[in-house]
Amino acid sequence: MESELQCPVCLRQFSQPVLLPCAHPVCLGCARSLARGADDELDKLSEYSEADSGVCQLCESEPRPAAVLCQQCQVHYCTDCQRRCHPRRGPLATHSLLPAAAAAPTAAPADPRRCWRHAPAHCDLFCAACDQVTCAECRRDGGHAGHDLLPLADAVKSQKTALSQTLQSLSERAKSATEVIHRLRRAPETVGESCSALEQAITEQCDALVAAVMARKQRLLGHVRQERQRKTTAAREQVTSWTGQIHRTTGLLRFCIETLKEPNSVAFLQMGATLQGRADSVLQSLDEELKALSQSQSQSQSQVELTLDTSAVEQAIKQMSFMQMKPPGAPVIVHDECCSENNSVVLSWRADPASFVEGHLLELDDGNGGPFAEVYCGQQTVCTIDGLHFNSVYKARVRSYNATGTGPHSPPVCLQTAEVAWFVLDPAVSHPQLRFSDSNGAVSCDSFEPCVALATTGFSRGVHYWEFTLERYDGNADPAFGVARLDVTKSQMLGADSLGWSMYIDAQRSWFMHAGRHEGRQEGGVRTAAVVGVLLDLGQGQLSFFVDGRPQGPPAFTDLAGTLYPAVSINRNCKVRLRTALEPPSDQSGTDSDGC
Repeated sequence: MESELQCPVCLRQFSQPVLLPCAHPVCLGCARSLARGADDELDKLSEYSEADSGVCQLCESEPRPAAVLCQQCQVHYCTDCQRRCHPRRGPLATHSLLPAAAAAPTAAPADPRRCWRHAPAHCDLFCAACDQVTCAECRRDGGHAGHDLLPLADAVKSQKTALSQTLQSLSERAKSATEVIHRLRRAPETVGESCSALEQAITEQCDALVAAVMARKQRLLGHVRQERQRKTTAAREQVTSWTGQIHRTTGLLRFCIETLKEPNSVAFLQMGATLQGRADSVLQSLDEELKALSQSQSQSQSQVELTLDTSAVEQAIKQMSFMQMKPPGAPVIVHDECCSENNSVVLSWRADPASFVEGHLLELDDGNGGPFAEVYCGQQTVCTIDGLHFNSVYKARVRSYNATGTGPHSPPVCLQTAEVAWFVLDPAVSHPQLRFSDSNGAVSCDSFEPCVALATTGFSRGVHYWEFTLERYDGNADPAFGVARLDVTKSQMLGADSLGWSMYIDAQRSWFMHAGRHEGRQEGGVRTAAVVGVLLDLGQGQLSFFVDGRPQGPPAFTDLAGTLYPAVSINRNCKVRLRTALEPPSDQSGTDSDGC
């Protein structure tokens, strides 16, 4: 706690600590120094003490006798200083100025439980406007007129509850921060191990690639050897064939030459024609074979016309790179940026900085402890979810994904929707002849026929109460108040079809209406400034009505379910104003129906 006991100005332990209006504690001397440095006039201010004896110390020239004492500020003012420093306007309009002679301050009692103005009385009340404790005598004196006074026990309980909740949230944040610190401290070791494993994997993979290249090399060289053997064998076979052919041709030539030497003409003619035929046949055969040999030689059968194509492999080697080998880590939900408003929640999170993330999956339960369901998938890290149930606690969690897979969930965060609903009327889903004002909180009509207006929010769970004030009513209108489905008919009285449930009322009596049926007549009507309340209890499936705070009959409708929107139908003789975010009335007992 040493840091909590250190003055942020002098950086030493507190000496006579005081609490500034901004809620920061400083030493008394430091506070005075800051005041003098901020404004020369502030050095003339003085804290109230037992030595203050009704003298105004705000006077610029010299202190003068005080004329009044501010009960809230506990500062004496002369007439001029009161007019200049403490005017009766703005936030000071609610302060009580007492005559200085009649309300001279006294020393604070030793017992803090006793009122400093009414010493015998105990301080058993707390004024939220003045942020101070007070007693019943102070309230009777008018010192806190118009202020909200709470029993001291309730105020203490409320502040303790708020502080406990804040401390719990602070503890959770500190726990999360501690876990982050532990992860960061382990990061160098984890990074070293990961890099060593990656280096080993790269070496093994490259060695495997080299081995694959060498194996391919041996297969390609074997193919070249086979091709050489095949072509060599073919060449040898041709040599043998041509050698035999030449040998036979040479024998024929020699025989023909010897025949040409024959002196006997008859003998020569007997053999000449035959030899001529054989010579022509051999000549034709040699011409064809020589032509075929010439063509085969032109096609370079003696050459191995192959080229090794390595372009694809070279390109693949150049494209060798890293890829994410693991799914991403769990995201971190940013609690300070998560919030709820009405029946909507806003979730914000951060991706794991050490992971490659392509998108996120947000999951939400049903607000009643049920299973999680996916409500968002995409690259954004902020998501707003509308249309939830009121007065419900929802759990949300997030996980990230990439091409490798989906990572683990983040720790869930709990968000509670509002206990009571705040809403306005919605021109987009209401009859076009209605006229809305005051930020859609009031509605009037241009038509003589009833027109239906719907609210911006629908309910499917919980207890909800809202009121309509009749700002204009001439007695001839029959305004109808209640609930409806979103697609209710807008050009007729609410309750005239099966999609609306209403109570319509005039100056003397009211009726309940649904699907065109009129039931439950009740005596007692409305007038200008009357207040009609609508109570929707979806836990019981009931719809009840109130007029000026009193039940208008028993529950009008039962067995209601589904999504229902607050609704009202009026004509040009009526104008109503909507009030929401109200607690249900304490008296919800009904009266007996007078019949139809």
